[in-house]
Amino acid sequence: MLVAAFSFDGAQLMAQSPQSPLTLKETLALAVQRSPQIAEAQAKQRSAASQTESARARFQPSLFTGTGAQYSSGFPLAPGGNLPALFDLAYSQTLFNASARADVRSADVRAEARRLSVAQVRAAVILQTASMYLELVAIRRSLERQAGAVSGVDELVDVTLNQLAEGRALRSDVLRARLSAARARQQIVDLEGRASVIEQQLRDATGVDPGQPLQIALEGLPRAPDRTVDTLVAAAEANSPGLRVVEAERRASEEHLAGPRQGYWPSLDRVGTYSVLGRYNNYDTYFRAFQRNNVNVGVQAAVPILNPATRASVALAQSELIEAEATLRARRAELALNVRRAAQQLRGSVAKRDVADLEVQLAEETIRVLRERAAEGRAAQADLAKAQLDEAAAWTALFMAEYERQQADLQLRTETGELNQLVP
Repeated sequence: MLVAAFSFDGAQLMAQSPQSPLTLKETLALAVQRSPQIAEAQAKQRSAASQTESARARFQPSLFTGTGAQYSSGFPLAPGGNLPALFDLAYSQTLFNASARADVRSADVRAEARRLSVAQVRAAVILQTASMYLELVAIRRSLERQAGAVSGVDELVDVTLNQLAEGRALRSDVLRARLSAARARQQIVDLEGRASVIEQQLRDATGVDPGQPLQIALEGLPRAPDRTVDTLVAAAEANSPGLRVVEAERRASEEHLAGPRQGYWPSLDRVGTYSVLGRYNNYDTYFRAFQRNNVNVGVQAAVPILNPATRASVALAQSELIEAEATLRARRAELALNVRRAAQQLRGSVAKRDVADLEVQLAEETIRVLRERAAEGRAAQADLAKAQLDEAAAWTALFMAEYERQQADLQLRTETGELNQLVP
């Protein structure tokens, strides 16, 4: 379900004249730029990347230095078992640690999952904004049609009142005409109320100044080429951000399991120290020779012999991996079902839209015939006004049916992972 790519400059758009209507693509781009949900997801992505760097830092050289003074009475010994020194410099670097290396790989995969989560949140923002935009388009088009119909119904009420005064109409005819006018006004009030709410939501999403009128281009969602359900399911499995996040979480659990399993392996570190010693700490008393500057460099190997925590960690990681695999299988099955359901809903909405289109054509043809008859004196003005009201209702039904079709299309693109293509 592909759409054409486009470029967008938010600063340039905001500098445009207030009378310049926002297109769908411009509205979506503004919403993506200003979305706090996307900003939060990006912050979490940066945090995950920082955690990866923190895990990887263990395999990079580390230097520590310090100084101090300590009085010794007896054998020279500092807290922790080291020798007291005037100045020391310590160097350490892990050369081989299979468990820690597995933790790095797991952190890398989790960082990738966070990156994919940003795409998932971005698609949700696009879906919400596009739905509001398209609904507002449908409402504004409906209001244009309803305004003309109400004026015709008002004329119908006046004509019916005159006929009542002349004895050519019943009071029930007047009440029926007034009821039609009241229903038309009620629908306008409902549409205007809904439009007001959506306009405020779009202002919040795009940052349009409350003092400016919200001008939008009355355009719809570009149609996507028809594809089979199996093709849509395959596209969803390849592109769905939600599925890819679950897949990344499963790989992270697999790498996390490798860490405890490799905890039985030995580790190897490169170490080194440089110390400046003081004679007043009794070194010349307890050692055959005193040397102020001392350097020690080498490697240190640690071989685990007995560590009960390793076995428990392996069991926990295995449980987490089993759970992640079950979640992945369930998500794949759910995604395929959602795609099929969305595709069916889209087909149903297309059929409903076709019916609404035929109803509009029938209403327009009815008005044409009544106007011809009215010109010949064979049709009443009341019949023509009622037909105009029916036409406005048919147009409203068509606009709403088209909105439902576009909403179903958006949902299908969400499931297939192609919604982000609306804002490259």
